[in-house]
Amino acid sequence: MSSLTTRARALVAYDGALAQLLIGILQVFLVSVSFLAAASPLATFALLVGWQPTHLVVSLFAVSTVTAAPAVAGALAAAERILDERSDARAGRAFWRAFARSCRSRWHVAAGAVTIAWFLSYDIALFPGNDGVLLMTIAGAALLVIALVAVGSAPDSSLAAAFRAAARRPHLALAWLLLAGIAAALCLIPIVGASLTLFTPGLAALAIQICNRTLGFHTER
Repeated sequence: MSSLTTRARALVAYDGALAQLLIGILQVFLVSVSFLAAASPLATFALLVGWQPTHLVVSLFAVSTVTAAPAVAGALAAAERILDERSDARAGRAFWRAFARSCRSRWHVAAGAVTIAWFLSYDIALFPGNDGVLLMTIAGAALLVIALVAVGSAPDSSLAAAFRAAARRPHLALAWLLLAGIAAALCLIPIVGASLTLFTPGLAALAIQICNRTLGFHTER
């Protein structure tokens, strides 16, 4: 009985396994909420405006994507901090520091995302059903994904070094798409999807960072 009592006390202690699990869940929640806040311009566009094939709407959509790349960089940096430091990660602070750093040093990537979104939106709005435009849209989206993989996973490397590392791991972008697709699908589940949205961005970032390390991207950069 004493042994069982000791184990129970160790489990529920402030530094026990249960406390560490709850702190880990809180860290993931903070990353998810921070990501949603950083991506709020795009969410606001989707909720208030929606897609329409007009010049104004296309421009608004492109501008709303300006925080997408910094938000991805922030989520991945916070996820990496969680993997390295566990309950001492301070994931929320890590997210916003990485977000601000990305806005300052990788502003051209955010501007590139806006430009690509603008061109792709015009292609879709003006040339629906055109196979050539569809291929161009796919190529542009692929380029944007590779850019996000590079600058998100290697925030401390130069832009050229990040792109070289991503080019040597083309399957990494496919893994990113799969994990992001799973996260998006979870958010669309009826009834529970809205609640899962508060956790899936952080969980997806953790999964991506684990994938980065497993495939050798983390050590190579």
